[in-house]
Amino acid sequence: SIKPEVHVETKTPIYRGENVTLRCDISGGGTTEWTYEWFMDDKSDSPSHTTQTITVVYDDRVKYTCRVKRRDSQLSQTSDAVTLSLS
Repeated sequence: SIKPEVHVETKTPIYRGENVTLRCDISGGGTTEWTYEWFMDDKSDSPSHTTQTITVVYDDRVKYTCRVKRRDSQLSQTSDAVTLSLS
């Protein structure tokens, strides 16, 4: 099954309180229309965002994961958790 990856689009260094942009990528996903779901700290009951790219306030204590869903409602695996770091 397809496993998305979270990429940080904001240039480093990043400091606490600044905005950070994250993108959920699917390699080999083709041009299928995907639905995106973002989760913070493994709270998988309710997505915090539903767009491919999200902007969040930098916090190195929060874990972000994304999941994608195809139009035919086939759910992907959840991405590896990304914790933002200052380096």
